[in-house]
Amino acid sequence: MKWQVFGVVISTIISALGLGLIVWQTDPAVASPLLKASFFVALFILAWGGSTLIILSIKKRLPKPRPLDKSTCESVLNASILFGLLFPLLITAAILIKILF
Repeated sequence: MKWQVFGVVISTIISALGLGLIVWQTDPAVASPLLKASFFVALFILAWGGSTLIILSIKKRLPKPRPLDKSTCESVLNASILFGLLFPLLITAAILIKILF
C-alpha cells in the first residue's frame, strides 16, 4: 500500500508543479485551448490527489474496531480514492455549468 500512497503523492506534486508553471508562464487571454485544457486537467488531478490524501489521513486516524492488516489498509485507500474523486467532480461540474450557462 505504501507505493500506492507514494504514487498519489508524486502525482499530486507533479500536477501542482505543472499548474504553477502554467499559471506563472501563461497569459490566459492568449492561451491556446490545449493549454487551457492542460490547466484544468492539472487542477483536477491536484484536487483529486489532495482530497484523497486528506481523506486517507482522516480515515487512518479514526479508531478501528479491529487492528489494521494489509487488506484493510488497501480498502481504506480505495475508499479514500473514490471519495476523493467526488470533490473534484463536483468542482468540475460547477465550473462547466458556470461556463456553459
